[in-house]
Amino acid sequence: MDKITIADEISKAISQTQQIVPFSKRGKLLSLQDAYDVAGLVEENLGSPPEVGKKIGFTNRNIWDVYNVNAPIWGPITSKSVSFTETNFQKIDLSRFCEPRIEPEVVICLK
Repeated sequence: MDKITIADEISKAISQTQQIVPFSKRGKLLSLQDAYDVAGLVEENLGSPPEVGKKIGFTNRNIWDVYNVNAPIWGPITSKSVSFTETNFQKIDLSRFCEPRIEPEVVICLK
């Protein structure tokens, strides 16, 4: 299974709000660079909302072995993946997610 095939399957799942079996459970392990490449292909397939920032994950080295990673992982924060509020209340439509989980994060806006 090549990167284009993987990206196409992910793009279809996102478009149809459907889960797929993780590629790692199918014996397809991706390097970090492969994963970034696939993410770029998915972005090409689906279009990309405006990027409003960057996020970094896996900064805790103690969990790297658990997830088989060896470096922090960077990702975009897009206008579609973040909600801005000036109040203490935000209503979020979860219908675009097939299995929503809430992971609150603090985003600092630098101007």
